Amino acid sequence: MTIKTMTAAFIAALSLVALASGAVAQSYPDRAVKVVVGYPPGGPVDIIARVVSDRLAEIWGKPVVVENVSGAGPSRCRWRSSKARRNP
Repeated sequence: MTIKTMTAAFIAALSLVALASGAVAQSYPDRAVKVVVGYPPGGPVDIIARVVSDRLAEIWGKPVVVENVSGAGPSRCRWRSSKARRNP
């Protein structure tokens, strides 16, 4: 490898680091997060979802809402999640 090639590779690596730092600076999430649980409230899946969502709310500093969708199990939950609003 010549010095020119090594210099060009080094400059390319530095520019990638500079571009990646802008992506890290964005805050996530920028609004409330909804966790959709495909089982009725009060069950073990619901309890675990609520414990995890409380911890995520502490870490992120944004509200995390648990929504129970009962009936037809996880298939209805997947359908509902697929219709959710996407992040930009």
